[in-house]
Amino acid sequence: MEVRSPELTCPPERLEWLVQVLIPPAAREAVAGDLRELYRSPSQYIAMAARTIPFVLIGHIRRNANPPVLAIQGFFIFCCLMATSLVPAGPGGWTLAVLVSAFVLAATLLADAYQEQNPPSPKRAIIETIIVTALVVMFVLRELFALRAAHRLPDGQFGLFMWAIVPFTMPVLSGLRAMMVLARERREQSLFDAMEPCELKAQYRRFQAQTRLRNCLQSLLLLGASAGFAYVCATHVIPAPALAWSLVSIYAVVGAYLLIHGAAVRLPDGADFLSLRSAFQSELSRQHEIRRLILWLWPTPLLFAIFAAVTTRPRNDIELVLMLYALPAAVLLCFFVAILNRERNGQIQEKIGILARMRQRHGP
Repeated sequence: MEVRSPELTCPPERLEWLVQVLIPPAAREAVAGDLRELYRSPSQYIAMAARTIPFVLIGHIRRNANPPVLAIQGFFIFCCLMATSLVPAGPGGWTLAVLVSAFVLAATLLADAYQEQNPPSPKRAIIETIIVTALVVMFVLRELFALRAAHRLPDGQFGLFMWAIVPFTMPVLSGLRAMMVLARERREQSLFDAMEPCELKAQYRRFQAQTRLRNCLQSLLLLGASAGFAYVCATHVIPAPALAWSLVSIYAVVGAYLLIHGAAVRLPDGADFLSLRSAFQSELSRQHEIRRLILWLWPTPLLFAIFAAVTTRPRNDIELVLMLYALPAAVLLCFFVAILNRERNGQIQEKIGILARMRQRHGP
């Protein structure tokens, strides 16, 4: 029997490394293995990778995309652009802001597809926070000095607004990020590689109880916020009333959904071990998507306030400076929502991975 040499059966190391880099991490091992098994020549390997990787990437984005969350993120990007001097005033500026928002949103989806499934290391998490905070502080300082140079900010108030940057400084926000990392490191593991069916059912019932309590509280908060927003819209003149009432409706619909369908589903009676694992995995993913949406809903009123302020009447100097601080506050709030979701996603993927390889243990 003729044995083919490794040079004929395996792609070149550098070429294989490049192809693996282009494959999303969630599917990298399986897709790279299939491409390696079908290898015949470098040109055939490149052509097969060029046909396969786009479908894998699009499929991964489609499965993991959360349309309501994407809509809020796009609105956030649009508000940030409109609140700065980065886009011109008028219809042309609106069009440019929409196009840039769509481009940034597409880039975010692409970056999420290539993001590692595990939470970032403590060092990387702190560095990311420092970079984002530094950019926000630089933006605020730039705009403050521009207002002072244009004589739109009195000298007596310049120092006050400079001190207001303190909440945006790196030590405070880096400390908050470090607390998230410590909470992750101290988290106790409740799922193991081998468990009895009764133990798995007990863990699922615990998950059910926690989910029920959390969703009930969040539902009450959302319905209360919806009622409060509706009262404000009905008794005050609100800029962009259609958008304001849409926000009221979204809060009410999500709150009602949590009450009606938010609870974790019951396990089927008499289910075998594989069915228990599958149901647990599915419900973990569903509840994570619900929590992602709810976390992104809370910064939405601040984004609406920024949008209403930048699209209505001209502002005086003090209102302009207050808006200058509202925008970085929204950016940092959304940044922390994003990293909370990222931390949570890492936990969920870890649990789903444990469930996928979990074996049934018989007896003590």
